[in-house]
Amino acid sequence: MDIIDKRWLHLAVPAATLTTAYLIYSNRGWLVHSFYKLVAKARPDKPGEGFLKGNYGPVRDELFEDVKVEKGEIPSELEGAYVRTGPNPYFPPIHGYHWFDGDGMLHAVRIRKGNATYCNRYVETARLQQERRAGEPLFVKFGDIMGRRGVLLMLLDAIRRRLGFVSYKEGAGTANTA
Repeated sequence: MDIIDKRWLHLAVPAATLTTAYLIYSNRGWLVHSFYKLVAKARPDKPGEGFLKGNYGPVRDELFEDVKVEKGEIPSELEGAYVRTGPNPYFPPIHGYHWFDGDGMLHAVRIRKGNATYCNRYVETARLQQERRAGEPLFVKFGDIMGRRGVLLMLLDAIRRRLGFVSYKEGAGTANTA
């Protein structure tokens, strides 16, 4: 007596094939994105690492606080604000980095009645909102577009776009330059 009834075997193989095909098809966006991350990390060096250190390093927290004057005082007649925008990556880059890649962050110092306050906030771009929802960087970075590997990353990004894994409809800019 056979353990497996061979009459049903001709149905089991097509069913397993269809199930596998369905799983691959329904997870195609995730599979392409995973391959994208694998290709992005494949390079042994980390170009642009110097843009993420020291004075150029990212500011992780959004703050609103009073500025303490160490020496002297702020004239009470002086009133105004200084605002600057610059790159500040919300997530650590998957691999390469360039100043143009960082998410936009506004930094402001407000002076009024002899006091100063500092505030910083991310610019809420469509790109940053998508990446926050995903919990990781999603878009092609300027620092990754080098050589054949960069061409492959751009191709994979186009496939991810077609599959709806990332959306460029509302824009993909970083808003980090003025």
